[in-house]
Amino acid sequence: MSIAKSALLLSATALISCSSTPGSTAANDAEAHEEGGDDRQPRFTEGKDYIRLERVRFMDNTGFQRPAEAFSVLLP
Repeated sequence: MSIAKSALLLSATALISCSSTPGSTAANDAEAHEEGGDDRQPRFTEGKDYIRLERVRFMDNTGFQRPAEAFSVLLP
């Protein structure tokens, strides 16, 4: 196979694999989003599908810069 044919095949494969859905184009996706017809987004329920975490910060009041954050953790 020649170099030109290999490059063409590689380019075509890259373009096809980068598509979000088969037969979809960026222009079609943008039009659907503008029209409000983008119903492909899943609907999630808090507590069932995911847990909301809250960041808790522990402060160091005896450091060089007062107060300085010693560490933080994410708690449900």
